[in-house]
Amino acid sequence: VNPMSGGSGTNVRMLDWLAAGLPVVTSPVGARGLGLEPGRHAVLAEPDEFAPALERFLTLEADAREALALAARAHVEAHFDWRAI
Repeated sequence: VNPMSGGSGTNVRMLDWLAAGLPVVTSPVGARGLGLEPGRHAVLAEPDEFAPALERFLTLEADAREALALAARAHVEAHFDWRAI
């Protein structure tokens, strides 16, 4: 869970979480610069919609959460892995 509402630059910690295969719920600020597709790589929600989005995420089937995590990891490997860079 990464409900960032401010800051600058790319959130490098997000890369760690996504590469670790963890499903992520974050804000657009938290996903900035990563090229994540909402609903495919992570759940993205504006701060005022964050709590309902997190609640919806927690009610997802395990397979749906795993699909988010796998797609996110593949995205990180394709775009941010040292070999890809």
